[in-house]
Amino acid sequence: MGTAHRIRLRGGPFPCRIGVAAGETERAQPVSFEIRLAVDLESAARTDRLADTVDYGVIFAEARRRVLCSRFGLLEALAGDLAGLLDADERIEWIGVLLTKHRPPLGEGAGPVSVWLERRRAEGRP
Repeated sequence: MGTAHRIRLRGGPFPCRIGVAAGETERAQPVSFEIRLAVDLESAARTDRLADTVDYGVIFAEARRRVLCSRFGLLEALAGDLAGLLDADERIEWIGVLLTKHRPPLGEGAGPVSVWLERRRAEGRP
């Protein structure tokens, strides 16, 4: 990875149908996301033009849509789906996805559960 520049997007909680325990997918439960992108921002920093960077409004809208429409059993699977946003723009070198299920069915006293997944663009791939 060639750059240390980052864009960070956070969203939610959004209603999401996700889970493997009985009844979890019958009703939506709150899920939040954080997406971190490694992108070369030097050109945009000089030109102040959206065309010279990643349109993170588009990335956010697609991530939100995927969470709202989720029918996955595991947070890991939804995180993997969101990591597919790496392919949305060839300027994205790396993506990190943090998903948080705010009310997991783990019993009394359980707090939120989060999953972190990251992917890098393959060498030699545009």
